Amino acid sequence: MRKSSARHIILILWGVVLLFSACKRNQDAASEKIKERKHSKEAVTITESESFDIGKIDTAYYYYGLLEDSCFYFKVNAADQQTISGHYYPVDGSVWLEAVPFTISYRDKKYYFKANGEEKSIRFSVTIDTSSFFGEFSTDPAGLLTRSFFFERYYEPKYQDFATKRFKESIFQAQVKPDVVYGTAKGYWCSYPMNDTKYLKMLTSTLGKTASRRNLDLTMDVYMPEDDTLDRHPLIVFLHGGAFYFGDKGATTMSEWCKHFAETGYVTASINYRLGFQISRASIQRCGYMAIQDAHAALRYLVANAKEYGIDTNAIFVAGTSAGAITALNVALTTNATCPAFVQEQNLTQKCGRLEDSGNSLKNKFKVKAIANMWGALYDLDVLKNKRIPIISFHGTEDHIVPYDEGYPFSSLKSNIGERLFDKMYGSKAIHERMNELHIHNQFFPIEGMGHSPYEDADGHLNHNYYFIQNKIQNFFLDILCGNCSVGYDKKNPTRFTLSNSNIAQTSWKVEGGFITESTPGEIQVLWRKNAPKHTVTASCLLKNGASSTKKITLKRSK
Repeated sequence: MRKSSARHIILILWGVVLLFSACKRNQDAASEKIKERKHSKEAVTITESESFDIGKIDTAYYYYGLLEDSCFYFKVNAADQQTISGHYYPVDGSVWLEAVPFTISYRDKKYYFKANGEEKSIRFSVTIDTSSFFGEFSTDPAGLLTRSFFFERYYEPKYQDFATKRFKESIFQAQVKPDVVYGTAKGYWCSYPMNDTKYLKMLTSTLGKTASRRNLDLTMDVYMPEDDTLDRHPLIVFLHGGAFYFGDKGATTMSEWCKHFAETGYVTASINYRLGFQISRASIQRCGYMAIQDAHAALRYLVANAKEYGIDTNAIFVAGTSAGAITALNVALTTNATCPAFVQEQNLTQKCGRLEDSGNSLKNKFKVKAIANMWGALYDLDVLKNKRIPIISFHGTEDHIVPYDEGYPFSSLKSNIGERLFDKMYGSKAIHERMNELHIHNQFFPIEGMGHSPYEDADGHLNHNYYFIQNKIQNFFLDILCGNCSVGYDKKNPTRFTLSNSNIAQTSWKVEGGFITESTPGEIQVLWRKNAPKHTVTASCLLKNGASSTKKITLKRSK
């Protein structure tokens, strides 16, 4: 190393001269550190008797080290040919480090250090390396009273932004596997695509088909992200609407959502389930119960075949519209013990089997992480307490087919037909209010002035509400996937910052206005420069499920 590298010496001097009080002479920490240090062959030793250009001092870095047993950070902020100036920070046990201004000047062939209103000439001998230096200094004119020091360049851990487009944008092609049979069951039909004909006319035109049940194949369309390197993907199961009488898994509303979410990195499935009923309350109740059974069977099938489809069975979501939303809510929340009263009154468990007994013989368990409820309803709000599953809901405020708040389906039909044929139900507004009372995570988006199925125009085309709903579901599910990626710390003593999410694969930290003193993937220790204009902590996380999350905390400056 050429002697021009001696510009680093100034960084030593102001930090070294900080303390003039008596310290240990032979066994201090700086001396021990010096003994351990092995410098490169290019290291050079300089004393105060050798001149160099003081204006070339490095102002880019902080340094950290020891003056005997005391610790300091320091930095040169400005330098010219005669003087340098900066701050040093004594590490004294406080979280908030006080900055002490200093200057070092060269005049009359001597070096002078000034801090705390006191100036003294200094003598020194320093060995300089590419990123560290050590030596001795003295303010004693005779040079008899010396103190040792050891300083290294402070390097903050390298920060990596793990932000990814996965689950946020379409980055894959969707591969579709159609008509996958997930079970068989007796029923009237599993598919009845909607057309422009009114509900009542379509209903009356098919009454003859409900005379007897037959064996039906229960099918689904499975959508997967093509050429994705991730082995396991979160799953969203979509259930179409249609009053438990109409609908099909291939409806544009379902297939477009399945395609979109698969393109962002999910595995998605749109399922057909048993439809049709006779015009009686008991038959309608039975039809709704069988739909829940079929949703159970579909989820069991997907869990059993998770490896084939690349599914993460710890990240299962369900979503539905209208009757599909009613089914989605119940498959996630209702158990055999908490089924609606009509199940016991009709002895449906005996007639149709338990919730998990129909469709196939698979015994695989599943747990739903979150629900997207689009203009659906519940028979009993108490089931919300069963599993405390997060729900995002959407509902037209003028919906008279499924109650927006509470009431009977098809409330606008004459002669109180809705009340005579259907059970009282609790819509999205009531669900939202009860979840708030129970302190269960949820979001609710009333769609003002709109009726049933507000995501379609009168001609059946998707409208702006469809994409609004899609975006909100995407963000809600992503937050659930990221889990508890919040940064924890003690506001009164903000020195330790932690991430406790066990699903984190990689983490990167950075701070503004402070020094990271220790760092692990799940935790950092920080000391703060009190005079810094900002004090922030940023953690970027890549999760095992492929999601990414970046959290930033801004601390209030200590007074």
